[in-house]
Amino acid sequence: MVMGRRKVIFISGPMTGYEDYNRAAFNAAAKELVNQGYTVLNAAVLPDGLEHEQYMQICLAMLQQADAIYILAGWENSVGARREVEHASALGIDMEFQCWGGLSACIAGIHSDGRRFMKTGVQAMHDYLEYFLESHGSSMNTADVRYYRFSVEQCKNFIEVLDGIGVADGESH
Repeated sequence: MVMGRRKVIFISGPMTGYEDYNRAAFNAAAKELVNQGYTVLNAAVLPDGLEHEQYMQICLAMLQQADAIYILAGWENSVGARREVEHASALGIDMEFQCWGGLSACIAGIHSDGRRFMKTGVQAMHDYLEYFLESHGSSMNTADVRYYRFSVEQCKNFIEVLDGIGVADGESH
C-alpha cells in the first residue's frame, strides 16, 4: 500500500453492449476492492446520457489519479477498456486482473524472449514472497499477511498463464 493513504485503484472493463452497462460487475468488484482496503474509482457510478468520448475523457482523468487498475473479464473485447489498459501501461501503474484469461490476452503480444524474462522475474518474486512470509509472517498483522499470501497466489497464477501459452525457461518459442 502507498504510505500515508490507501492505494487508489481504477476499475476498467467492458460496458457498452452489456445490460445496465455492466454495472453489476463493476459494483461487485468495487465492493471486493473496498473490502481489501483500496480507495476505488468506479466508472459505473457515472450518470447516463454522455457521449462515449465524454465518458472516456472522465475515465482517463480518473485513471491518472490511480495507483493501479483493476481489469474486469472481457476487457480485451472493449474499445474503451483497451484504451484504459493502454493508458495505464503508459502511466506505469500496477495492473490487477479479475481473471487470468485477461492477463493472457495482455501478454500474448509480448515477444517470447520478453515472456521468458517475465516468467523468470515472476518466479523470483514468488520465491521471495514465500520466503518473506515464512521468516516474517509471525510478526506481521493479519491484513499484511493476507496481502502477501494473495500476492503469492497471483504469482502462481501468472506462472500458470505463462506455462499455458507455452513459455518455458531458457527456450525460444
